[in-house]
Amino acid sequence: MLFPSPPTPLPLAGEGSFKRRRATFTLTPALSAPLRFWRIADQAGLAWRHWDGEYVFHHALSNDTHRLSQTAGVVLLQLLEGGETEQGALAEACELDSEDIDVILSALVKIDFVAWR
Repeated sequence: MLFPSPPTPLPLAGEGSFKRRRATFTLTPALSAPLRFWRIADQAGLAWRHWDGEYVFHHALSNDTHRLSQTAGVVLLQLLEGGETEQGALAEACELDSEDIDVILSALVKIDFVAWR
C-alpha cells in the first residue's frame, strides 16, 4: 500500500515566501452627513387645531386626522410658517436636540406630513 508523502511544513514568518508586512493606514477626515431640507409634503393640504397641549392635523389628500403631541405640532407649525428648512435650523427654531427632531420627523414622514430633499 502506498502512503502519501507527508505534508510540506509551512515556512515560519520571515522565511521563504512569507514576509512580514507592515500595514500602513491613512486617516481621512469623516465626511459630514448631507444637509436635509424639510418641508410640508406636496398635496398634504394640512388643516390644524390646537386644544390643551395637543394638536390635531387633518391630511386633505388621505382624509386622515391625526392627534399629535405639543412638540410634533410645533415642528409642523414651524414648517408651515417658515417653509422649507434645514434640519439643524428646524431643531434650533423648535428648541429640540438632534435626536428628538430625528424621531419626530421620521414619524411625520411615515404619515406623509413632511418630506425632505
